[in-house]
Amino acid sequence: MERQLGFTVGVNAYFSFSSGGAFKPHWDRHDVLVVQVHGAKTWKIWDSTFKNPIEKSHLARHDLTDAPAQELELSPGDVLYIPRGEPHAASVSGGSSVHLTFGLNSLNGVDVLQQLHEAAGQDDFLRGDLPPRAATGQLRDHQSELKARLHRLVDSLDLAAWLENADANRPAVRQPSLAWSDQPGDVLRLTLRRRISLPDAGDGEPPPVTIGGTAYTLSPAAIDILRRLFASEGDSRGDLMEALAARHGRAAVTAGLRELSRLGFLVTDRAV
Repeated sequence: MERQLGFTVGVNAYFSFSSGGAFKPHWDRHDVLVVQVHGAKTWKIWDSTFKNPIEKSHLARHDLTDAPAQELELSPGDVLYIPRGEPHAASVSGGSSVHLTFGLNSLNGVDVLQQLHEAAGQDDFLRGDLPPRAATGQLRDHQSELKARLHRLVDSLDLAAWLENADANRPAVRQPSLAWSDQPGDVLRLTLRRRISLPDAGDGEPPPVTIGGTAYTLSPAAIDILRRLFASEGDSRGDLMEALAARHGRAAVTAGLRELSRLGFLVTDRAV
């Protein structure tokens, strides 16, 4: 999900064995995807009266005496999308329930202000003390210069470059593989949280690959494995071997798989 959407994604699993719900009605500071896995749960959703919150709230600003705008029951396999800031509550419909809640955390304008704050910290003048309030003329001149420097900071902002840099430095979230298997039917998946720029795995030593702000020297076979798995979002070991063996040789492909597995960039779903 992170590779496809570019957001930071977290997930919680909720196991409920009695009536009622885990939380009182609340909104979240991120968009939510709910996936019902087992049993059934009833969701109530109210219209938002506080747009784009950046903090979680237990509805201090909401009057929930009105009926919810939506009330629906989720069954296994159902998916519910709840935008950031929409108050909601869930309760078990009967028996027990298991569901997953994915939080989709995107950057916003307040995050941009934080970036400008960090940039302002590199400016000698902006780090300087303000004149005392009684020094009217000095304060007026200082204010003019301060505004000018802040305007220059804002004008120099490049949102596309800032988002690209934030994405490039997002932690890779390595996930060590605890077991090695060479069954052709096993499905190989990447653990990387973002798509990365890959060099051509041609002749000679390829340049380092930057993942999560760290440079890694990878073999040509490992680079082509990454390229194929980014495209497929999962591939069987047998199909991947057949696709890459002609170029790199079976031994080199196996070594590349072990290389990525040791780094924690690759995990195996065992064939059943």
